[in-house]
Amino acid sequence: MNNADYQIGPEICKLAHTIRRMIDSSQRHKYIDNVLGSTNGWVIGYIAKSSGDIYQKDLEKQFSIRRSSVSKMLSSLEEKGLVRRESVKGDARLKRLVLTDKAIKIHAIAEEDRAEQEGILRNGISDAELAAFMSVLRKIGQNAEKQTKMEGDKSGL
Repeated sequence: MNNADYQIGPEICKLAHTIRRMIDSSQRHKYIDNVLGSTNGWVIGYIAKSSGDIYQKDLEKQFSIRRSSVSKMLSSLEEKGLVRRESVKGDARLKRLVLTDKAIKIHAIAEEDRAEQEGILRNGISDAELAAFMSVLRKIGQNAEKQTKMEGDKSGL
């Protein structure tokens, strides 16, 4: 098989689907997903792992999500008692995102699950192989992002 025979998009889709099924089968993940919803766990994790203050604009940038979507997500997390928005001294309009104790406990469970799943995925893969894979994966992502910017985001059509 030569390089022209490989189709990156379908392989990534298939891999993403397979990994999603593996993750979804985890009992801890089922619990977390039931409490948080599917994408909110990533947001909780990002806030928990950050070394400084996190604001809505940080989530927009980190996850490539529109302002309105992040706003709705944060409102949902507030309603569930997982996140608080706290005013910042010097700018009453700016709100820092803070996790509640409930969110911190759920994050700890999620981290246990993530570490287990990551170990399964890395099984039999050398550090050199993983580094090469991650480098190629990032380049593919950059190519796709560059093309999206050139074409313009037409998702609103």
